[in-house]
Amino acid sequence: MLRFYANLKALQEEVTGSAIPVTIYFPDNTEVSFAVDYGMFQENKYTEKNREKFSDLEKLDFVLITHAHIDHVGRLPFLVKQGYEKKIYMTQVTRALSYIALNESIKIDAIKNNGNPKLMLYHKDDFYQTMKQIEVVEYRKTFSPVPFVNVTFYENGHLPGAAVIHVQAWHPECEETIELLFLGDYKKHNILQLTPDFPEELLQKKVNIITESTYGNTNSWEIPHVWKENMIRFLQEGKSIILPTISNYRLQERQYAYKKLVEEYPEFKKVRTYMEAKLSEQFSTVYKNPYYQFNQEGMDFEPTNLIHINEGNRNLVFRDNRQKVIFTSSGDATNGAAGVYVGHYLSNENYVIYLTSHQFEGSVGQRCLQTKTGEQVELGSGRIYTKKAEVLVTSECSGHAKADELLDIFNQFPNKQSILINHGEESVQEKFLKRIEKECKVKGVARIKPKTTIKIGPYGIIKTFESTN
Repeated sequence: MLRFYANLKALQEEVTGSAIPVTIYFPDNTEVSFAVDYGMFQENKYTEKNREKFSDLEKLDFVLITHAHIDHVGRLPFLVKQGYEKKIYMTQVTRALSYIALNESIKIDAIKNNGNPKLMLYHKDDFYQTMKQIEVVEYRKTFSPVPFVNVTFYENGHLPGAAVIHVQAWHPECEETIELLFLGDYKKHNILQLTPDFPEELLQKKVNIITESTYGNTNSWEIPHVWKENMIRFLQEGKSIILPTISNYRLQERQYAYKKLVEEYPEFKKVRTYMEAKLSEQFSTVYKNPYYQFNQEGMDFEPTNLIHINEGNRNLVFRDNRQKVIFTSSGDATNGAAGVYVGHYLSNENYVIYLTSHQFEGSVGQRCLQTKTGEQVELGSGRIYTKKAEVLVTSECSGHAKADELLDIFNQFPNKQSILINHGEESVQEKFLKRIEKECKVKGVARIKPKTTIKIGPYGIIKTFESTN
């Protein structure tokens, strides 16, 4: 039998730090290596993994990027700093968003390391060089980054510019192909772009699906859709609301939802609406740019009479004792202005802190959630407050497909060869794996993780073995 297979593993342990190295071995004894994403670890327990170097960097031929969240692109300049000089492929919108995200990442890293360049993960020169190596690709236009490998990006509603990536390996000496489909973080729709169905040609491929599993233990019907209902209740009770939200697209989406809410309930127009989210303001310039031809209604996402605040005039908000809604970032209330507002109002029983995304272990948001009302909570840097505000979180605003939605996607592919799970908490991955085995007609299912390599051939999984690096 001719030698023709691909080895895959994941560098991330659980949710963040997404990076999937792949090496394809061809019958003529040549090899092609590439990586899908190269993101930053955001869980506290994995922070030091950000400094781990890419193994066999000299063999890396190209990089593919699914989307512009920092846990998928955050270490690209570190890859370049290590010596990577070849191309990085992504959509045009992802490039625009990545420019903002990576530039901000340098600033955050400098603050964490007190400006010591020797301690920083990467620097401005690495960032600028990374941007030079980016090659913009269009959806549904197949290209060949190297001989015998075809790549096609398909639309993904996780956020504007996001992609599902199809990689096809072939060789003149083989009749069969190896088909890899990287879902990335997947969601069907967003407010700015329509996400068309996958073409029939792709659906009939003998794909090996590499999927996230963030909500692999949760069905869509189990998620209570209470954000609107709760917002109405809080506002009618006269409560002020702080909305810490992920700055890249999630905050814009929540603004749009609030705008539609006020249009439906005009009495809420009297509520002052503030926003302090410096990074989100930068992302918004992309989402408002007519060049990208986004959906016009989605582009008009800001609530009427939104008051933009910055650090210099923040006291305007603090002195305003009227009922208000405050949009801010980060989503877990740890970085950015969110931590300031949460600290300022956590001891005020007339306030609600409404979180809308996954709260990482050790984050300010998680600590506030886990602390009982009336007890003290430490928010970092010696800041200790008594919790009197109501703090709650909802999962309905997530940009990730739930288990049943992912299963529906898998089952659109009648000839799928295998499903490889990554990008989720370990216990969730295990539960999702068992469910896939029960509900999907597929030859093989496996977890893709560090220290474990999965060998894929034209007919699916050949074997799984422990890696040496």
